[in-house]
Amino acid sequence: MLKIMRSHKFFTVFLLSAITIMISIAFIFWGIGPKDNPSVTFVAQINGERITRPVLAGV
Repeated sequence: MLKIMRSHKFFTVFLLSAITIMISIAFIFWGIGPKDNPSVTFVAQINGERITRPVLAGV
């Protein structure tokens, strides 16, 4: 695999660029955090118990 990447630099750059662009597009449209309900403050829910950001941070 590394030999192919070394000998085909254009393909490697193209492939890595395509992966980076796909990840960027996913974050642009999906975003980071809840869009449907921004008042949601918990980061996890285990057996019905919600874990909030301050509890997770140990504050």
